[in-house]
Amino acid sequence: MASARAELGYLIGHVLVFGTVGIGFTEYELSVTDPDSASTPFQSADFDQQGVVYGGGVEIKVAEGVSIGALYLHYDVGKTFNIADDNISGFNDADDGDFLTFDDVDVVRARLNIQLTPR
Repeated sequence: MASARAELGYLIGHVLVFGTVGIGFTEYELSVTDPDSASTPFQSADFDQQGVVYGGGVEIKVAEGVSIGALYLHYDVGKTFNIADDNISGFNDADDGDFLTFDDVDVVRARLNIQLTPR
């Protein structure tokens, strides 16, 4: 999972409150084996999804050149595939109505920033 985002914030004393928006990228791999037959070949498919990512956070200056923060991101990358209709390679025995669903992803991060060069 990755993203390219822009941030815009407002500084209140030593606290920066900000919002962020951009594009998010995810990659999923699905692998299946037939539990009834050891000779059934291994099936797999890769899925790349892109979508909007947005969120917000807070950054607090705790000392000169040191800050801590928290960030929430929502990756809007969920999608449902009809395995037979979307012609997903490797799953030749799929019936109409066999679906594969990837959900949106929510991320919470904590961060510590340390400025290494003096001002």
